[in-house]
Amino acid sequence: MIVYLDTSALAKLYLEEEGSDQVREWAGAAEALATSRVALAELAAAIARRRREGDLTDDESEAIRSAMTDDWNHLVVVHLNEHRA
Repeated sequence: MIVYLDTSALAKLYLEEEGSDQVREWAGAAEALATSRVALAELAAAIARRRREGDLTDDESEAIRSAMTDDWNHLVVVHLNEHRA
Protein backbone atom coordinates (compact mmCIF):
# COMPACT_ATOMS: atom_id res chain seq x y z
CA MET A 1 0.00 0.00 0.00
CA ILE A 2 1.19 3.53 -0.81
CA VAL A 3 0.13 6.18 1.69
CA TYR A 4 -0.08 9.78 0.49
CA LEU A 5 0.60 12.33 3.22
CA ASP A 6 -0.31 15.95 2.75
CA THR A 7 1.68 18.45 4.79
CA SER A 8 -0.60 18.29 7.83
CA ALA A 9 -0.38 14.49 7.91
CA LEU A 10 3.36 14.56 7.31
CA ALA A 11 3.76 16.90 10.29
CA LYS A 12 2.12 14.27 12.50
CA LEU A 13 5.12 12.01 11.91
CA TYR A 14 7.36 14.57 13.62
CA LEU A 15 5.08 16.40 16.05
CA GLU A 16 2.77 15.16 18.76
CA GLU A 17 -0.66 16.18 17.53
CA GLU A 18 -4.12 14.70 17.51
CA GLY A 19 -3.97 11.84 15.02
CA SER A 20 -0.18 11.37 15.20
CA ASP A 21 -0.49 7.76 16.39
CA GLN A 22 -2.83 6.88 13.52
CA VAL A 23 -0.61 8.49 10.87
CA ARG A 24 2.45 6.74 12.29
CA GLU A 25 0.60 3.43 12.18
CA TRP A 26 -0.34 3.97 8.52
CA ALA A 27 3.21 5.03 7.68
CA GLY A 28 4.63 1.95 9.40
CA ALA A 29 2.36 -0.35 7.41
CA ALA A 30 2.93 1.35 4.06
CA GLU A 31 5.16 -0.01 1.33
CA ALA A 32 5.86 3.59 0.35
CA LEU A 33 5.01 7.07 1.54
CA ALA A 34 4.18 9.79 -0.97
CA THR A 35 3.77 13.54 -0.68
CA SER A 36 3.81 16.60 -2.90
CA ARG A 37 6.96 18.50 -3.69
CA VAL A 38 5.73 21.56 -1.76
CA ALA A 39 5.37 19.60 1.49
CA LEU A 40 9.00 20.04 2.56
CA ALA A 41 8.78 23.84 2.39
CA GLU A 42 5.35 23.89 4.02
CA LEU A 43 6.50 21.60 6.80
CA ALA A 44 9.63 23.68 7.41
CA ALA A 45 7.41 26.76 7.71
CA ALA A 46 5.13 24.97 10.18
CA ILE A 47 8.09 23.91 12.30
CA ALA A 48 9.45 27.48 12.29
CA ARG A 49 6.03 28.78 13.36
CA ARG A 50 5.83 26.27 16.22
CA ARG A 51 9.32 27.36 17.34
CA ARG A 52 8.37 31.05 17.23
CA GLU A 53 5.24 30.30 19.25
CA GLY A 54 7.32 28.50 21.89
CA ASP A 55 5.93 25.01 21.24
CA LEU A 56 9.40 23.77 20.23
CA THR A 57 12.88 24.61 21.43
CA ASP A 58 15.62 25.50 18.98
CA ASP A 59 17.16 22.05 19.50
CA GLU A 60 13.83 20.28 18.93
CA SER A 61 13.08 22.22 15.76
CA GLU A 62 16.58 21.56 14.42
CA ALA A 63 16.25 17.83 15.16
CA ILE A 64 12.91 17.72 13.36
CA ARG A 65 14.29 19.62 10.35
CA SER A 66 17.21 17.20 10.19
CA ALA A 67 14.91 14.16 10.37
CA MET A 68 12.65 15.65 7.69
CA THR A 69 15.58 16.21 5.37
CA ASP A 70 16.85 12.66 5.89
CA ASP A 71 13.38 11.18 5.39
CA TRP A 72 12.70 13.26 2.27
CA ASN A 73 15.03 11.06 0.25
CA HIS A 74 12.85 8.03 1.02
CA LEU A 75 9.52 9.56 0.01
CA VAL A 76 7.81 9.29 -3.34
CA VAL A 77 7.55 12.94 -4.31
CA VAL A 78 4.58 13.76 -6.51
CA HIS A 79 5.44 16.51 -8.95
CA LEU A 80 2.50 18.73 -9.73
CA ASN A 81 1.74 20.89 -12.68
CA GLU A 82 0.76 24.07 -10.89
CA HIS A 83 -1.14 25.37 -13.91
CA ARG A 84 -3.32 22.27 -14.11
CA ALA A 85 -3.78 21.96 -10.35
